[in-house]
Amino acid sequence: MASIKKSFLFTSLFIFTVCFGFISNAQELVTNGDFESGGTANWTTAANGSGEGCGFYAYSGTSSFNGNSIEAPPLGTHAASSDTFDPPCSSAIYQDITVPAGKEVSCFLIYYYKNFGDDFIIGPGLDSSGDDNQQARIDIMTEGAGAFDTGSGVLKNLVQTMPGDPNTLNYTTLNFDLTEYAGTTVKLRAAQADNQGLILFAIDGVTCTVDDLLGGGEISSVPTLTEWGLIVMSLALGVAGFIIIRRRLTASNY
Repeated sequence: MASIKKSFLFTSLFIFTVCFGFISNAQELVTNGDFESGGTANWTTAANGSGEGCGFYAYSGTSSFNGNSIEAPPLGTHAASSDTFDPPCSSAIYQDITVPAGKEVSCFLIYYYKNFGDDFIIGPGLDSSGDDNQQARIDIMTEGAGAFDTGSGVLKNLVQTMPGDPNTLNYTTLNFDLTEYAGTTVKLRAAQADNQGLILFAIDGVTCTVDDLLGGGEISSVPTLTEWGLIVMSLALGVAGFIIIRRRLTASNY
């Protein structure tokens, strides 16, 4: 039930963003956040491990890039996920985001995972080459931080798997903002390390927007009849998306 509520929250947010984008002139700061280009264009990926096929890849359907079973992308036809044929594998995907000065920036993404190990283990950073390590995380980092940094380069940790967490997590929404980093460039990173079994750690629908309404700006225009038509269509698509996600969540419980 909690997952359904989260899906409904996302659908509502999607409808709000699409509908009010016409009048607020919202500026999107993330490029290819939905991975619908069919790849990881505008993202940087990194891999460190001896496992064959170790990395972050775009995928579609219910098979990961390397052919492992995974949930279908929650939005559109593509998402991005960590992957490997055989651990150990440390992998990361990130994008630098320049936050405008004097603006409020709100962000959103969907994440989900499947851990094929017995449990999550917090090992040494994101190093999978030695001690037991089985974890996934999402962070806001300094622009110059290394792909696998878990120290001073991390400004804020947003998601961290912990021992005892369920080995499978369905589509989960994450809302955060970058307003406190206005006037700087930060790195948004998703990463994982595994040497006890494969971890498929996936993200989709990444968006960070600067909205004039949040900054107290005036409405610059009133939607035309054509724009109102698009708004109605967006509402219909949003409702349809919610129904699809709810059915997937219901099916996954059987």
